[in-house]
Amino acid sequence: MSNIEQAVAPTRFDQVRTADETASPQRASTLLSGKRGLLLLSWLAPAVLVIIWEVLARAGWISPQVLPAPDKIIATAIKLTTTGSLLNDLGVSLLRAAAGFAIGGSVGFVLGILVGFSRVAEAAIDRSVQMIRAIPFLAVSSTGDRVARRG
Repeated sequence: MSNIEQAVAPTRFDQVRTADETASPQRASTLLSGKRGLLLLSWLAPAVLVIIWEVLARAGWISPQVLPAPDKIIATAIKLTTTGSLLNDLGVSLLRAAAGFAIGGSVGFVLGILVGFSRVAEAAIDRSVQMIRAIPFLAVSSTGDRVARRG
């Protein structure tokens, strides 16, 4: 069947079912097949994860310093929104992110132009840049956080 034929062909959800068909043991597997089942699964999976997260946090299996419970996050967000400090803090964070993006993009652009137009610059810069690229971002950012806390 072609893609167009598959798109217009009736699915199992489009067909009327009898009482005998809905009571069959295969019903559970057919619930997750088709567009409706996948849509349901796409909403249920995150909801189940949040519920598990909440249960584990309340049971004390997850440290609140590492990952606070969802209800605490929502309560804090509401509190910060009502006091008006959330928008200010969000603005500061976005400004920092934009500044970092602009600085990193500018440095990358200049180095790329140099490496692209000069064999000497490529020999001097490219190997070091490739080595730095191989370091995972989280390793670099966590090291920077530790250095910033010490200073």
